[in-house]
Amino acid sequence: MQLGSFDKRDGFRRLSDGRTQNGPQDMKLLHFFFAAGAALALVLPQTANAGNLSYVVKVNGEPITSYDVSQRQKFLALTSGALGKRMRGLLQSAETKQKFQQFMQQQRPQSRAEAQKLQKEFVNRLQKQVMADINRQTRDEAIEQLIDERLMLQEAKRREVSVSESEVDERLAQMAKANNKDRTVDEFLAAFKKQGVEVDTMRERIRAQLAWRDTIRKLYGFRIASLVGSSGEAAQAAAESARGTVFDVRRLRLAASGGEGAIARAYVRGQSIRKQFSSCSDLSNLAQRAGGAKLERHAGKKAAFFPRDARPLLLQASAGQMLPPLVSSGGVDLYAVCGKKTPEVKNTDDGSSQSRSDRRQQEFQIYARRHLKDLRQDALIERR
Repeated sequence: MQLGSFDKRDGFRRLSDGRTQNGPQDMKLLHFFFAAGAALALVLPQTANAGNLSYVVKVNGEPITSYDVSQRQKFLALTSGALGKRMRGLLQSAETKQKFQQFMQQQRPQSRAEAQKLQKEFVNRLQKQVMADINRQTRDEAIEQLIDERLMLQEAKRREVSVSESEVDERLAQMAKANNKDRTVDEFLAAFKKQGVEVDTMRERIRAQLAWRDTIRKLYGFRIASLVGSSGEAAQAAAESARGTVFDVRRLRLAASGGEGAIARAYVRGQSIRKQFSSCSDLSNLAQRAGGAKLERHAGKKAAFFPRDARPLLLQASAGQMLPPLVSSGGVDLYAVCGKKTPEVKNTDDGSSQSRSDRRQQEFQIYARRHLKDLRQDALIERR
C-alpha cells in the first residue's frame, strides 16, 4: 500500500486508497513517542557506568562519580515529567508539524511500515534534542542533590542512625502503590531500570531520605514536639504568657565556637549535665565540673524574656526540672526551672489535629534545612 501526499489544509495523512488515518499529525507523533516508551536510556548520556568511577565531586573525601551524576540525571528526567511536557509542546507546535511533513515528503515512504519507521526516527531525533537541553539543565541540580545526600548519610552515621533494608523495601512499596495501586514493586523498579535508572540508585536515595528524617528527629524531635505540642497546650501557653507566668530560672551556658563540630560536642556535654541534674541547689557544682560553663540567674522573668525556642519548654516544665540542651548563637544553653508562678487559665483546645501536623512538618523542615546548611558550611567539598 503506497502513501499519498499530505493534505495542507488539515495536516491529515491520507492513504492512496482514500482512507484517512486516525488523527492529525501531532497526535500521530505523540502516539509514536509514548508507544515507544520514551526510551530515555537511548538518549541520556552513557559516558559513565559502574566501572567508570571518575569523580566529579568529593564530599569530606567521599567521591561522587560521573556514574552517580548520570544516574541522578536520568532519575530527575523521569520523575520531573520534563521530557513528556516538552515533547508534548514540541510535537503539537505548527513548526514541528511542518518539519515532519517536509521530512516525509523528502523520504517518500513506499509502505505503511516504512512510514511508521520514519515517524519513529523523526520523534527520536526530537527526543535527543530535548534530552540534550534537559541534561544541561539537570546536571548541576543532580550534583547538588548528591552532595546533600552524602552529607545526610555521613551525619546519620556520625549520630549512629541507621536504616534497615526492610525500611527501604517498605518505602519502595509505598512509592509503587502511589504510582499505580495495581503495580508490584518489581514492576515499578523494572520500569525505571528499562529507562536506565538502576535499582541501587533509587535505594540509596531512599536510604538518605530516611536516615536524614531519623537524624533530625533524634536531634530536634523533642524540641519540635515541644514547640508545636497539642493545640490545647499551644493555647494554654499563649494564655499563660499573656496573663503573666513568672519564672525563677538558672541558665547554664556552654560556650562553643569553631563551627558545627564544636556545637555538637557542647550539645553532648549538655545532655550529660542534664542527666546529672538533681536540684537547683547543685547547679554551682555542676557548672564548676563542666569547666568553663557560665551560670546565670533570671528571677521574676516572664516567658517573653527568654529565647523563642525556650518559651514553650519553660511554660510546660515544672519547678525543679531542667530543659534539654538548646543551641544558641553563643553555644549551648541549659535552663533549670527553679520556681514558677502560673495563673489559672481556661483550656481553649480546638482539637485541630491537621493544624498541629502542619506546624510539626513546618518546624521539621526548618530544622532540617538549618542543620543541612551548617553541614555544608563545615564540609570539605572538592569540585573537579
